[in-house]
Amino acid sequence: MNVSTQENFMQFGNEIIEKHVIPMYTRLRKANKPEPRSIKERRRQKLDVLDSFDLYKAFDPYVRELFVNYGFTKEAIDKLRYITVYLNINEIPNHFTNNGIKEIEYYQHHIESYHIKFASIIDFILILTNHACQIGLQKRKVSIHRLNENEHFKELAVSKSIAKMLKEFDDLLQKRHELIHQGKLKHKSIEEIDREINLESMLNRDKERINLFGGDKAKTIQNTIEIFRKQTDLLENHFSLILLDLIKIIERQIKIKDLIND
Repeated sequence: MNVSTQENFMQFGNEIIEKHVIPMYTRLRKANKPEPRSIKERRRQKLDVLDSFDLYKAFDPYVRELFVNYGFTKEAIDKLRYITVYLNINEIPNHFTNNGIKEIEYYQHHIESYHIKFASIIDFILILTNHACQIGLQKRKVSIHRLNENEHFKELAVSKSIAKMLKEFDDLLQKRHELIHQGKLKHKSIEEIDREINLESMLNRDKERINLFGGDKAKTIQNTIEIFRKQTDLLENHFSLILLDLIKIIERQIKIKDLIND
């Protein structure tokens, strides 16, 4: 995560999480402080879990859903980086090949998984935006096309930020679409890794002969990893910019709800 992206997340954390979520949690915690109970009635650990769940239900629905969607999206981006760890292996363990998984299938699986998860995170960002702006779409019906049907949304700065993100990753989203609807992903990295694997097989993994033919599977894999890392960093940056656009919108929605509740 670069410095500017980190600063954007910190600003959102300070303006929304620190200012609204944590104080609300603290107030609810004090208001719902449980009566002392004996150890025989309930172990302390179970009591804490129950108290946390009760507090979760007591949260204002708008803030609660906002916090959950934000945390879910942030965690999904963090876990997306795990795929580069799975790919960062030049010789896959025998456990996979002994169970009928070909070497190229191992790499193909994780490259396809990256595209599916990446596109899903963009869906999560749209769902978060839909809720923050109170557009009113059901989660399963949220899409950029449905959001743009709302005239108010199209006038917001966040709509421009989302448009930039979608344009940036249009090719990747198209590949996810192909994978889901055609069952196979045509990807340069998969083709290049497959070619390197076949070359190693034909030349009996003789490094000198492989180098003579210009083969370098490890380098090809590292190039793929580097591309994925840069794409994930870009996605995280776009998400942080969208969060900045949402700060004033969220604060306005919270003020409106506070006035209604008063």
